[in-house]
Amino acid sequence: MGLECVAAFAGRGHLVVSDVSEDRVGEALAAARAAGAPATGAVCDATDEAAVAGLFATVADTGTLRSLVHTVGLSPTMAEGRRVLEVDLVGAARGRARATARHGPPWS
Repeated sequence: MGLECVAAFAGRGHLVVSDVSEDRVGEALAAARAAGAPATGAVCDATDEAAVAGLFATVADTGTLRSLVHTVGLSPTMAEGRRVLEVDLVGAARGRARATARHGPPWS
């Protein structure tokens, strides 16, 4: 889903792509650049508050946040229930809270 989002947003300005995997960040950067989009990559674990803060610092360094696409997620077949909740629920809430605190409305 993330790579499809990169393709969809490629014409809308600078992209910041992130994943917990450095390899997948590299894939997303390659996809963005192949689509002609300027892009910056950042490795980030959505359950790590310091990593999320660093991600949004990277976003701030590239300009104004205009959109946030949060595609992080685990299915119950990928991890135990607690980890799924940490990633899918807490990670999503942490990202939105950090974006709002740092960049405020109207993006939200």
